[in-house]
Amino acid sequence: MRHHLDDAQLAVIQRPATESFVVVGAPGSGKTTALVELVAHRVEERQVATNDIVVLTGQRLAANRLREALAARLRRPTNGPLARTPMSLALSLATEGAEARGDVIPRLLTGAEQDRIIATLLEAQASDALDSGFLEPGAALWPNTLGPEVRSSRVFRNELRDLIDRSIDAGISPHDLEKLGQQHGVPEWQAAARFWATSLTDVLDAMRYGFADAAEVMRQATVAVAEGVALSGVKVIVVDDAQELTAGAIALLTAASGRGIPLVMFGNPDETATGFRGAVPRVLGRFDTVVSSPAEPIVLSHVHRHGSTIRDAVARIEARVGSAEGGTQRKAMASPGMTAGSVVVIEKPQRATELAAVARALREAHVRDGVGWHRMAVVVRQGALVESVARQLAIHEVPTRTLVSDQALRDQPLVREFIAALRLSEPGRAIAPAEAETFLSGELAGLSAVDARRLRLALRQHDLMAGGDRTGPELVRDGLTNVAEFAVIDSAPARAATRVATMLSRLREQRATGATIEELLWTAWNGSVLPRELATATLATGLVAEEAHRKLDTVLALFASARRFVEREAERTPEDFIHDLLTTDVPEDTLAPSSSSDAVIVCTPPSVIGAEYDVVAVVAVQEGVWPNLRLRGQLFHAGRFDDLISHSVPRGGNQASGAAPATTDARLAVLHDELRMFVLACSRPRHTLIVSATNSADVMASPFLALVKEREVVTSPAGTSDAEKAAATENEEELGAGAPNAAAGEYPLSLSGITGYARRELVRQFPQSTESSAPISPDRADLLARALARLAEAGVAGAHPDEWYGLAGLSTERDIVDEADRAEGISVHVSPSRLEAWERNQLGWFIDSTVGGDQTVATGLGTLVHKVFEDVGNELLTDLSAESLWAAVDKRWHELTFEAEWLGERERMRAKTMVSNLATYLSGLRARNVDVVGVECSFSFDVGVGRLVGRIDRVHRNPDGTVTIVDLKTGRMKMTEDDVAENVQLECYQLALVRDEIRETVDVDPESSEPRPLGDQVAPGAESGGAGILMVDDKAVKKTRAGEILEVLQPAIERGGAAQEAIEQRVAQAAEGMAASSFTAVIFTREERGEFDSTYAKRIHTVSAVSA
Repeated sequence: MRHHLDDAQLAVIQRPATESFVVVGAPGSGKTTALVELVAHRVEERQVATNDIVVLTGQRLAANRLREALAARLRRPTNGPLARTPMSLALSLATEGAEARGDVIPRLLTGAEQDRIIATLLEAQASDALDSGFLEPGAALWPNTLGPEVRSSRVFRNELRDLIDRSIDAGISPHDLEKLGQQHGVPEWQAAARFWATSLTDVLDAMRYGFADAAEVMRQATVAVAEGVALSGVKVIVVDDAQELTAGAIALLTAASGRGIPLVMFGNPDETATGFRGAVPRVLGRFDTVVSSPAEPIVLSHVHRHGSTIRDAVARIEARVGSAEGGTQRKAMASPGMTAGSVVVIEKPQRATELAAVARALREAHVRDGVGWHRMAVVVRQGALVESVARQLAIHEVPTRTLVSDQALRDQPLVREFIAALRLSEPGRAIAPAEAETFLSGELAGLSAVDARRLRLALRQHDLMAGGDRTGPELVRDGLTNVAEFAVIDSAPARAATRVATMLSRLREQRATGATIEELLWTAWNGSVLPRELATATLATGLVAEEAHRKLDTVLALFASARRFVEREAERTPEDFIHDLLTTDVPEDTLAPSSSSDAVIVCTPPSVIGAEYDVVAVVAVQEGVWPNLRLRGQLFHAGRFDDLISHSVPRGGNQASGAAPATTDARLAVLHDELRMFVLACSRPRHTLIVSATNSADVMASPFLALVKEREVVTSPAGTSDAEKAAATENEEELGAGAPNAAAGEYPLSLSGITGYARRELVRQFPQSTESSAPISPDRADLLARALARLAEAGVAGAHPDEWYGLAGLSTERDIVDEADRAEGISVHVSPSRLEAWERNQLGWFIDSTVGGDQTVATGLGTLVHKVFEDVGNELLTDLSAESLWAAVDKRWHELTFEAEWLGERERMRAKTMVSNLATYLSGLRARNVDVVGVECSFSFDVGVGRLVGRIDRVHRNPDGTVTIVDLKTGRMKMTEDDVAENVQLECYQLALVRDEIRETVDVDPESSEPRPLGDQVAPGAESGGAGILMVDDKAVKKTRAGEILEVLQPAIERGGAAQEAIEQRVAQAAEGMAASSFTAVIFTREERGEFDSTYAKRIHTVSAVSA
């Protein structure tokens, strides 16, 4: 399609074909349009073959967009890509040069591969230095300013690579760099030159296939062009976004110009996204250094992308940017007839509310203005923010997508799952029980936490029946290495685990036969649940579908990386691939296809080079984030290096040789780079620019925000598929009559939001509703009901009353234990440890008793300490030293699972302290002649309509004949004497004692669901000496001045006394409530005062039946 051009654009295509010239223009002034028409004019009017025109742009995504625009305009087949990046061209030219000379064809090292090589060389260098007797690794090779901690960082490797690349671009050899360092007193350059000349060069020379980094490939291409062996027949080179060109690319173009090839550059020195990566925006103002006799530049004077409102905002930012030897393009005005557009500034006190407001603005554009999701973009300054912003927007029902290349593959959780499968399948590798359980609960295996628990219990029961003594986690571990372990269990979790174990078995077989990493990944993929689950999820809509698309993008990028590894380094092993993947923290640029769903792109500024959208949101514009004024290249003095090699005056002014550049000038250069990036981001929209920030006492908005807005803009919070849009809009119009704040634009702009709003408003007609004290009118209630009916007919989730929470009838109103049950001898069991929970929150007690609580590290650790306490009481452990008791705990330490290694070490130290305190206590008992008369005793007896059932850690007989009950606590909470005096659990234990119901332990199958039989009575007729809490954690333990550790005692309960009667009544009353059919929930608890307990976990069960 032919574009309509203004006078300045027409002047571009009318220039003589032999002229070299520059076209500069403000963002949106039609530079790319003029470029496309220039190429079309040369092909159609001047009969230049497409193969004889080279079109370049600085970034791969921009090249893709430009290629599509050229193809749409020319509508004819071509022998090669219509647009490419300078690096793509350089690799092609370097290949031509190598073929002409008979050399090895160069193979391009990716940035990630080069980073890995440098990291490996630095590690080897440090190791060699230590072997040679140096006290500090690398001490003889690097100056003190670059110590071992600095050299181990990614920043160091990045700056070292950058210095070497800039040297190659400038034609400086390692010898020249070392000499430069000597002349100007920069030891860092000297050390880098030695590293480059020896270690790095040796490795690259030793690698097969002629691998070279990007700068070296660019240098080889420049040489090939200068020698006349490449670019033969090319009639013109056209460059878009020339401000993104690096010094190496400029050198290549200079060589081409020297061969008489005309150059036409389009660009804007005020918008650059890759200045921190070596882009040279001043090339547009110094075009005469690239070509010998350039023609007059052309300045595009009108902006066609957006209207005056956005143009004015962008111009205010441009005015703060250093001119980079340009500036005339800033006078461009919005083209006459363009709609003004809008600039929306959002400032909120929290990031969550900021992104919620941005999401509403995007939804408003989609629903009310009909803007497709793919026509919107969200730009953030830092790649680390991309995933979190995308997920926050998705939560607010804005479909989003991201680029896999924004994050290193090793940091993708799904990639970690594949690596785990490959590691578990290593021949002869011992698998830890914790590893096995984690893998089964991962995304490849797909077992839920409940499934994994059921599997463990089933395996444990089967093993006990067979006379085994392995733990559940150990059985799971063994099942992953022997499929037969799972095959004996007939259940869905076992079948899923069998599938996973079979997949691991196939991986082991393939590894034994020398399979490639690509083949292993395919086996892991086919043996997992991912193909089925992701295929299903991508057909849905909403957050689940978007997450599925992201996972598929990650899988494709991983497989593409594996394929490239196999093709380029076929002799290396899968273990090498895994090592490289885990040690490389540089994101890889991938050519793997990604999701093309209709979604908002969330990305960093480099990803929007050459792009335009209808709506663009620039978010998280915070102080310290944008601008990021951290000086780049400080380790290797990149600023001084640039000054010296360009033969220009140093940035600090007329400084003496070797002097450091002025920090203020260096920061000013960084600020200008940040402003150029901000110009790029803010100039992408056609209709609406949204700029947002969090602004509070803790987090400040960036000063850049003031450049966008002339005055405070109050944003109206805002925008679903085309199929949804009509229903949503129609319902919005109907619901608007009489709706509060509807005119202010506060309506939910998603189907789920409108559904929730209608449900919440509709329920206000009922007097018992807690939603409002003012019921709505019958007419409005009728409108809301009809709107919900239409939504239900359209299949919107939650619209039909059948789907409303809490409206389903009760399955039964029968008591848990009624008279008929009691007649058959069935009674409700009352647990002393849960009695307090019942009295605090009946509903919470019922849920925990029915569903069960979670196993935590604290409870697992407590179990190990309790076992030692029990074994000492049963005289299985007779050595009461702390070392002996710790050995018993340490033997079973592997049964505990920790989220992080440091957490395990912390808990280990805490456990040792507890065991030491326990040893002190036990030694004190022996010294006081206290006898153990019961260990892990049990009791079970009727109290009212219930049955009090429990277990006691220990029963002690004191020298005076009284009996004391001891309950061991391993928690950190310290209990005072007042706390213990009122402890209902200890009162229940004493009740069992005074009623002579305490019995000895009878050994049974621990996994059996049968009731434990009662043994002989313990201390019948004995007088109670009280019940005590023994705390062994260092923060809670009761210690005397002499260092003795004691229990905190509860006063004794007398047989037949008032205290016994009181606790019996308390238990009987609780039993009646526990046997009933309804339970009271506590709404206002200690949490309302900031004293947190677990009751909020049950709050969902108190939510009203109708809610948003």
